[in-house]
Amino acid sequence: MKPWLVRGAWAALTVAAGLTTWLLLANREHPPRPAPSAGVAARPDYQLDQARITRYAADGSRRSILDAAQVSHYPDRGMSRLSNVLLHYFPQNHTWRLSADRGSLSDDGKRLALAGSVRAREVEVAQPMHFAAPSVLVLLDERRIRSGARVTLWRGPQKTTGTGLRADLRTGTLSLLKDVKSRYVQ
Repeated sequence: MKPWLVRGAWAALTVAAGLTTWLLLANREHPPRPAPSAGVAARPDYQLDQARITRYAADGSRRSILDAAQVSHYPDRGMSRLSNVLLHYFPQNHTWRLSADRGSLSDDGKRLALAGSVRAREVEVAQPMHFAAPSVLVLLDERRIRSGARVTLWRGPQKTTGTGLRADLRTGTLSLLKDVKSRYVQ
């Protein structure tokens, strides 16, 4: 047998085997892609820029006005992520204004978690109370604010720091929970 004929037969056989393998792999069914893991963020179903969300009570009075530079809704997590947040909150007879770098709002609109340079201030009172914390949780329907972080609280010339905050805005009661230190400067 001639050597060029043997080489040609081997080449044809190799090409036929490669083509068969390619066809078998190309026509097989692929398994479904796995769902994103907890570490991988799912995509939002909608996004709003320069959003304003106003909530009203049953009597028609405003409960809150929430402004955010961006709102991204994640239905699989039951929440919306917010950036550059400003909350005008009307828990009783006066207004509180809270700001934060970012936040998340539950789909039922009852829980607003704020983080990143959180600042809160009473508005339109003679000696406003204000505080700063790295993060807080606002329970909108309950008119309460909670935090487990280090909080600095000011009222007039008094500055108080502590770890943990419980605030009932209906009664105007704010409590720092532990490691409380206060300073009065005139």
